[in-house]
Amino acid sequence: MSKYDWVFFDFDGTLVDSLNVMYQVYEKFLNEFGHSGNQNEFSNLNGPTISQIVNYLKKKYSLPDSEKILFEKYQQKVESSFLNDVKAFEGRDDLLNFLKKNSHKLALVTSSSKKIVCAFLEKNHWMHFFDEIIYGDEIKESKPNPEIYQKCLSKTNASKNKVLVIEDSENGCASAMKIGLKCVNVMGKSNQDIKSLFK
Repeated sequence: MSKYDWVFFDFDGTLVDSLNVMYQVYEKFLNEFGHSGNQNEFSNLNGPTISQIVNYLKKKYSLPDSEKILFEKYQQKVESSFLNDVKAFEGRDDLLNFLKKNSHKLALVTSSSKKIVCAFLEKNHWMHFFDEIIYGDEIKESKPNPEIYQKCLSKTNASKNKVLVIEDSENGCASAMKIGLKCVNVMGKSNQDIKSLFK
């Protein structure tokens, strides 16, 4: 029997293959203003909310529009790309089914907005898997700040030693570990590898 009651899942790059699509959004957004992005900068933006990303890009590249207008432009691109281009990693629905059948409670912990995530979950019939969801709209500080995992811990009333966090980035793992949660970086790992953590 598994020693974990709760599994806290990151979303982008962990359950869904969204990072390449989000990189294209980031590049197209900057190209509109005559700028080019780079992979290193984008990697540092894996974790912050759209509002925080836009705020950073506006300051760095001295973008002319207001933050509100820039946010709307970026958000529109993200929404369109998420619904049309982002797919779940192969076998992740099987993984979620496996965990639910083995009596685990699941929480989704994401920097993405409620509107974007809910649209994806409903389209892919995933909403029923999650007992709790923390959205990017609910937080002020992005990963590696532990706020989002602290909020999830409070809302689920889970015991720290009964939680396993599944992440795909150093910032995400740092966020969870700062409050004493065990975290596994599953970047490049198979569904079978992840299932083996619960045996």
